[in-house]
Amino acid sequence: MLETVSTVAGQDQFSTSPKGATASANLYSVIETAKANGLEPYGYLKTIFTELPNATSLEQIEALLPWNYKDGVS
Repeated sequence: MLETVSTVAGQDQFSTSPKGATASANLYSVIETAKANGLEPYGYLKTIFTELPNATSLEQIEALLPWNYKDGVS
């Protein structure tokens, strides 16, 4: 966890606005949560960015959460 915190802290210099910093923090949070749930971050992000816009129900959205997500099932 310390490595993650230091990585995030080192990257804040690239955020040029508070909204940019918030967006970066949100993305880091999703990546670290995916890792904590045994998912490969790039593949998981690719899947949610593809599938989330097509989700039409709460159940479909919840199935994409890292702790519910099963590779190949959405």
